[in-house]
Amino acid sequence: MTTSNGQFTTSPRGKVFWGVVGALVVAQFVAFYMLCAHQVQVAQMRETRFAAYGTAFRDCLETIPNSTIGSCTRLAAGNKVPAVPADGVMQASFSFR
Repeated sequence: MTTSNGQFTTSPRGKVFWGVVGALVVAQFVAFYMLCAHQVQVAQMRETRFAAYGTAFRDCLETIPNSTIGSCTRLAAGNKVPAVPADGVMQASFSFR
């Protein structure tokens, strides 16, 4: 819409529309940030868990007399520590809690 001197005017409906669009954009950025932050936190916990498992496994082999790889793996599995697959590749889980 223009006035007689050629300037544009905005209607109240246009202001509300752009306000809603702006709020949606901000909400999407916040949701994306929260998703990324959660995924980073899960990855850090997984990395810490496997580092602790490796340390516990090495300690088992070094400190327990006559220990074997199998006995230390069973000991770690009994402690609810996930075993690292032989090929070193972990399966991804895409479930969101």
